[in-house]
Amino acid sequence: MKILVIEPEKAPYEKEIGDDIHDMQAIVGGCIEPIYFEPKETAIAWCNDEFLLNGSQPNRIVGNVLVHGTFFVSGNYMNEYGEWDSCSLTDEQIKKYSAMFETPVIVLEQAENLRNRKNPKLRCHKRKEQVMQMKISATINRLVDKPGSNIKAYASVTMDGMFAVHGLKVMETEKGRFVNMPSTSYTDRDGNKQYPDIFHAVTKSARNALNQAVLNAYDVKLQQIQATEIEVEKTPDEEMADEPEPEMSM
Repeated sequence: MKILVIEPEKAPYEKEIGDDIHDMQAIVGGCIEPIYFEPKETAIAWCNDEFLLNGSQPNRIVGNVLVHGTFFVSGNYMNEYGEWDSCSLTDEQIKKYSAMFETPVIVLEQAENLRNRKNPKLRCHKRKEQVMQMKISATINRLVDKPGSNIKAYASVTMDGMFAVHGLKVMETEKGRFVNMPSTSYTDRDGNKQYPDIFHAVTKSARNALNQAVLNAYDVKLQQIQATEIEVEKTPDEEMADEPEPEMSM
């Protein structure tokens, strides 16, 4: 099967792979997830389904999704069993999608590294700069106590006291506890429901700081609730029972 592979900071390139699921997973380094950016019968992109959790580098914007890590594009068709299946791209499609995904996403940190590589003198004579750390404050707005739900809480964060983001979710699955970014939903032209993020951290360090702030706030909230449940408040009757009975005077 002829596909187009797109890696971060690299030009797209053509590759021949088998049509087995394991061959496809090997390209993205894990379980695959489809991204519909073209008519369903034309082509489809495949990425790692945990690219926001595994620290992958930002790569390209595919449709409405900023994909992190390596992804690839394959053809898509309906097979003899009436199921959608992957197939080879045509030479025309290879050319089209190579141009479409020619430009990678470059974050500020990458841009600085690129500038230094182009001008080695900047590395030698670069003045020492103070690195500013963004202060992130997290608040748990509501806990979710619903059997079978992976959502455990809703949270908000403020950054440097200037920006606020609402609708973050604390999730807990078999893979562990993590923070889900706020997202929107829409139905694409093929009738598939899509849930793109409307906010997320771009760099790994920012993502880790954001996740840690929310998860710390969640732990504190749970501790507060547990302390409230453990604390035994005496009722008026119990308080009176503890007091010695007054002696009757004759």
